[in-house]
Amino acid sequence: MELLKQHLIAKNPVMEERFAQTLEENTTYARQLLTNDAAAKTTANDITIPVVFHIVLTDAQIAQLGGPSGVAQRVDSQMAVLNRDFNGTNSDVSQIPADFKAVFGKANIGFALAHTDPKGAGTPGYEIITTTQQGFEESSSVGSGMGFSSGKYVNGPATSWDADKYLNIWVFNLLNNGSASGILGLTMPPSFMTYGISGLTKDELGIVLNYGAFGKYGPGVNYFISGINGGRTLTHEMGHFFEIWHVWGDDNGKCPGAGGKDDGITDTPPQSNATYGCPSYPLFDSCTKTGDGIMFMNFMDYVNDACMHMFTAEQAKVMSSQTLAGKESYSLILHPELTSWPTGVSNIVNAANVFNVYPNPSTGSVNITLLQDGVNNIRVTDITGRMVENIMVDKSQTSYAMNLSGQPKGMYIIHCNTGNGDAVSKLILQ
Repeated sequence: MELLKQHLIAKNPVMEERFAQTLEENTTYARQLLTNDAAAKTTANDITIPVVFHIVLTDAQIAQLGGPSGVAQRVDSQMAVLNRDFNGTNSDVSQIPADFKAVFGKANIGFALAHTDPKGAGTPGYEIITTTQQGFEESSSVGSGMGFSSGKYVNGPATSWDADKYLNIWVFNLLNNGSASGILGLTMPPSFMTYGISGLTKDELGIVLNYGAFGKYGPGVNYFISGINGGRTLTHEMGHFFEIWHVWGDDNGKCPGAGGKDDGITDTPPQSNATYGCPSYPLFDSCTKTGDGIMFMNFMDYVNDACMHMFTAEQAKVMSSQTLAGKESYSLILHPELTSWPTGVSNIVNAANVFNVYPNPSTGSVNITLLQDGVNNIRVTDITGRMVENIMVDKSQTSYAMNLSGQPKGMYIIHCNTGNGDAVSKLILQ
């Protein structure tokens, strides 16, 4: 987001004032909610936002991620990280320094893979779009011409789904003059539509991820940018989508009281610039020279994934307030039905030709028999898209048994990835 702000300010200096005004409005509103119990309770804790990934890569780049089954693993692991981080259930909250635990915050925003596409058909919540283009530049002549917009129109028409209903995430190889870009992610938040930016339409709203910063490391998962293998790039960019800034405020090293505005958040310490790597606590800089030091472990800094642990209460309230009626992302919470498979649709690729599942309904013990070659993996997800089982298929084996007795009762989805798409069937645990 810092790059986009600099780009826009360079083209139109008035934008700097508009960004500052939006920051002030959002943080003031959030602080009012935090100090008003009745208003604070109007932020729902059970909202779910439909998410879709558009993965636009070459065949070789898809192979780097482990092929279609590897992409599926990346999507599942990424969604798990995102939901834990936004709801404060990530295990590494235990590493938050004691001095900062008092301001630890939970945004209480849930994300689920969309399982109904804009045409009403079933979808796994992601699409793989192969391209012969090796990657995409931040600036181009396509669409708005910024924010890697050319990748969003890779085959001509926009790849995005209705931005009022779906939160679009693109996965690209990001380039800088033909070479690998140092950018890990970039966000076009809904507020950008209010700024009158030339050429920008809703088709470009959402988040771009570098394909080497997508998902979380696990067995058999290939290719990550060094230090960026925990799925935290999307957590960071999602913070921007919901209108919070970097903790240092993107103000060129200035400090509050010396011409700097910082991030506008009162419970993050003033900070001069970004932090990299994995520093030791406490860490001081020119804006915070004493006390608890800077909050480098905040998701809105630039440290390695393993060293990011938290949002603050005020950051969380700014983000969750964007989902309230009248705010920028309110429309995204109005369509939870898009996270369910459409009525009467139980498969994408015809499941009856790919596998049998029995018994169904089941009390927990489930058997799957593969009916054709070419199945890469078998996954079971709940209706929010959370993966509960993942089996890599052995080409010499056609029968698989799973024990799901530890899962809550309800509907689950079995996915068998064939390389040509997912064969999908419902499973009922009772």
